[in-house]
Amino acid sequence: MKYVKSCLIITILLGVGYSQCDANGDGDLDVLDVVIEVNCILSDCWTSEFSGDCIDIDGNVYETVQIGDQLWMAENLKVTHYNNGDEISYPSSEDFGSYDGGQYGVYDNVSTNADVYGNLYNWAVMDGSRGICPETF
Repeated sequence: MKYVKSCLIITILLGVGYSQCDANGDGDLDVLDVVIEVNCILSDCWTSEFSGDCIDIDGNVYETVQIGDQLWMAENLKVTHYNNGDEISYPSSEDFGSYDGGQYGVYDNVSTNADVYGNLYNWAVMDGSRGICPETF
């Protein structure tokens, strides 16, 4: 409820329509929408030189936030493949497997949590040469 109130306050102050408060278009009014709206106000993102999308190899599109001269992802990564197309292993909940091989998990072993929190990766994924983060915008 707090998030809806915040969005309504921003709506009243800025004079934008209620439907425009869903800044990331996911159908939910939440804190990410407020962060995106405030960031656009502070950085004048509507006239920014940034015109591309932050998309990983799986096709997931991520919201970004401009902080000074740096562009940051505003969401946690949820990719399941390395940048070269190789699949990242998803072990069973009973056996997380080897620490040497790249693996990912989902918070509380509930698959829908990946959409909310992103995926959890072991060090072998993060330290590997194949990369997982989107490289182009």
